[in-house]
Amino acid sequence: MDPAGEAAARSRVGALRRWLDRRLGGVVLALPATPGPAPAYGVPAPGVRAALLGLTCLAGLGGLPAVTVPGARVAGLPVGLCLLGAAGRDEGLPAAGALT
Repeated sequence: MDPAGEAAARSRVGALRRWLDRRLGGVVLALPATPGPAPAYGVPAPGVRAALLGLTCLAGLGGLPAVTVPGARVAGLPVGLCLLGAAGRDEGLPAAGALT
């Protein structure tokens, strides 16, 4: 990536962070940790990586604290719940996770 492309990408990440900060305020956002149950070991799972990144990129790009808690099982395979907190509000996530 050239310097202009990097600057544009950093600008877009900054805009996303500001947007997420405005939307989250002081609340915790709950969303699926993965797009579906964990794939069985050794079984191909086409398309899962892109869908997974679509869910998990919010924490990394937004600079947000996140915790994943185990959920139920679907067809015997685990599913989880991801809790995202507002930037700088890490301390509230363990308590929110304990409520699930």
